Formats: sequence, structure tokens, C-alpha cells
Amino acid sequence: MLKRYADAHARSDTNAVIALLGPDVRFSVPPELARFEGRDAVADFVRDVLGAGSRANGHPAPRAH
Repeated sequence: MLKRYADAHARSDTNAVIALLGPDVRFSVPPELARFEGRDAVADFVRDVLGAGSRANGHPAPRAH
């Protein structure tokens, strides 16, 4: 599962990342205080960070790392 997540994240494949999320997923972004709880909240965050439109050297790129 970790390899599938890493591969999907490297490809900026939001749908594949979201498909791996469980219903009780929790996500935080230290040292920021941001915390996301539940599949919908984390999916929104993933879409925002890996969303379409970000490119580097002509390739899809995450908006954050």
C-alpha cells in the first residue's frame, strides 16, 4: 500500500491517492497546525495540493511537498 501511495503521489494522481484513503483517515502537516480528519476533508486537501494545473519543467507537479 505504501508503494501505491508513493507512486500515486509522485504522479500527482489525486484519484489514486484518494482511492487509498480509509473512512477514518487523519492527516496533519507539522509544523503547521492544520489537521484534517475524515476521508472528505483529507480528499479536499489532496485535491488542493496535488490538483491539476501545477507543472514543473513541463510535467505535472505537486503544489507542495
